[in-house]
Amino acid sequence: KRSTVTDAVSAFAIDASVYDEAQLRKIFNYVDMDHSGEIDADELCAAMQEMSLDMAIADQAAFLVRRVNEKDAFITFDQFKSVMTEESQLGTEFRETFARLKERIEKIAEWGRQFDAVDADGSGGIDAGELCMAMAEMGDEELSEADATCLIDFANRDNNGSMSLQDFVRMMTKVEKFAGGEASRAAHLAKAFELVRHAEDLYQRYAEDNLRLAAARDEHRHALVADEERLGGVDLSIFQDAGITKVGDMFESARRSLDQAEDSLTAANSDELITACNASALAVEDALRCVKEEMQRLDTLKDAKDVEDAIAEIRTKATSGTAEGVLESSFEFSGALRKAEDALAKFHEMRFGRPGAQTNDVVVDNAITMDPNELRSAVKAIIDKVKKCEDVQAKALASMKKDRLNKLNSIRNKFETGGKTSKSKRN
Repeated sequence: KRSTVTDAVSAFAIDASVYDEAQLRKIFNYVDMDHSGEIDADELCAAMQEMSLDMAIADQAAFLVRRVNEKDAFITFDQFKSVMTEESQLGTEFRETFARLKERIEKIAEWGRQFDAVDADGSGGIDAGELCMAMAEMGDEELSEADATCLIDFANRDNNGSMSLQDFVRMMTKVEKFAGGEASRAAHLAKAFELVRHAEDLYQRYAEDNLRLAAARDEHRHALVADEERLGGVDLSIFQDAGITKVGDMFESARRSLDQAEDSLTAANSDELITACNASALAVEDALRCVKEEMQRLDTLKDAKDVEDAIAEIRTKATSGTAEGVLESSFEFSGALRKAEDALAKFHEMRFGRPGAQTNDVVVDNAITMDPNELRSAVKAIIDKVKKCEDVQAKALASMKKDRLNKLNSIRNKFETGGKTSKSKRN
């Protein structure tokens, strides 16, 4: 692998105004990373990127290679020499592209000289002590060895405790964007130290975000499990048998939201996770609220059936046994029973429509879609009238029983009185 700054500086330490064969060979060999004797588009693009040139320039260089040899997308040294020296549009674009690369390498050469000045022992790496000494010479007495170590760790990719020339170049390339291009060695290093402090602040915020994210994951993971258990505890067959499809639809929607929330537990953003989990919690609450409402509907319909049975029982009592004549002759009872039966008929009409109105075999029960409060009010009105009817019936039967008891007592008294008179006469 060839990627040393020294190689690049050596390859482009030439007069760009006059390219001779030896100079072109040095450039060609530098770009030819695999030493195949050919430069392909990827190699040229990599060379440009290695010197931290803009991606647009690297892509343009790769495009130029393909223009020279569209068939194989690589060029030999002879093709490279020809296009670099010919007077043509393509030759001009090639020379301009490599001129940019040369300018970049000259900038890197300047950074190399700055690196050598800081690398006091010539070891090829800058340690914390050398960086502190260099900053002190430039008037920055605030850089501690711990801060210098932090700066080196930030720039160093090998984790060996020192900053290589390659590390230094990479750091300066990033710093250049913030230091206004041309700047002194002191400005560059000072800006680098400022960037490291900024990086530490970003890392601290990143660590805090990670803690919040971990806490949110634990909290919502438990909540999701609890919500799943709450949904699992509902017997949906009760509603399916009753023809109520709304509950099943709500549960399906809630389970989709739970799946999305579970997927969000792997998200790197706590806001995204919390948003998804809150949405699933709302969907679960809506589904359970729907269960509660529909259970009330089923209870109301059961009450309606009980009331219908109660009216039939009242009617049976009124036409059976000794109560038949008494209840039928009671205007109060007859009126109360008629009102209860009319209320029940009106409720049936509200549920199923007028008798004979449904021409097909499918009976539509409107009570399944009625507002629960409206349904409850309708049934309660029937219950009140049935209760009134039962009270009148009980009152009439009690009155009948009392009358019959009085008659029996009267007959008994007559017998007792008649018995005493006969005995007196005998005596």
